[in-house]
Amino acid sequence: MGIKEIAGNFLLASYVVTNVYVGIMGIQPLVRKFSQKIESQTHLVGLLETEKEKQNCNKPVFAILNHEHSGGLSGKLKTEKGYLVSLGLDAHDLGDLEHEVFHICSGTVDRGYKSWRFYLFDEPAATLYSLRSLLER
Repeated sequence: MGIKEIAGNFLLASYVVTNVYVGIMGIQPLVRKFSQKIESQTHLVGLLETEKEKQNCNKPVFAILNHEHSGGLSGKLKTEKGYLVSLGLDAHDLGDLEHEVFHICSGTVDRGYKSWRFYLFDEPAATLYSLRSLLER
């Protein structure tokens, strides 16, 4: 196999991987748009328990509606009592809750967010999980 063939195969693989990744990551805003909105802290607690059960997750997970930031966070908020999901202003929906709980239950939080594995595998997996859940509803 010559250098041109190797370079061509590399470019083709890069093109496919990039398009698949961008396509998957572009799904999250759609999931957010069509997901059930979370109206209150009480509603959030009930949905969290249902989601933990659905994912067979025995880890201690707590959740809050956080009006001080946007987006959803989970890993940075690991405490002595367990894992904290903080849903920001634009993440008050079931899709974001499912996404963040998936990160916790699958072990992403324990592995950390500063690796290539997170961006190439863990984040797309959480996005696809929330899409699948939306389609099953």
